[in-house]
Amino acid sequence: MLAAVTGFATRAAEKIRGEDRVAGQLSAFLSTNRFSDGPRYSNSASQRLPYPSSDTRVLVESASTLITQLWRDGFRFNKAGVMLMDFREPSKSQCDMFDRTGDSERDQALMTALDRINQIGGSGTVKFARQTQLVQPWAMRREHLSPAFTTRWSDLPRAR
Repeated sequence: MLAAVTGFATRAAEKIRGEDRVAGQLSAFLSTNRFSDGPRYSNSASQRLPYPSSDTRVLVESASTLITQLWRDGFRFNKAGVMLMDFREPSKSQCDMFDRTGDSERDQALMTALDRINQIGGSGTVKFARQTQLVQPWAMRREHLSPAFTTRWSDLPRAR
């Protein structure tokens, strides 16, 4: 479950960096299948980040902490997720005098390099240690995916 949540937090960090934003709060959730006959459990938790950030390492650490707190042994979880909140522009967040105000230039350069490598080599070229599981059983099943006629040129039907 930690591998899945790490992947979700990583993808969320990539998306907000692409939009030139930082997040001030992260929320994570876990749930079992509500239609099964077994024991059911569902819970979520939120955490204010130490400073508004789009750094993958900060978001993954926060998400991992929350999921570890929510985890209960004896349940078969089938759903987990991460949500970011409190979006801001990177240079326009107000903190108190002693807080770190945001990601340092070094952190930003590292995340930019990481994003470039993953753009060139394909998503997931560089991963964090918790994401190393080769087979992702939680990945979306797409065998019966409907064509996207309105959003993808390759799915348009061709007349003969």
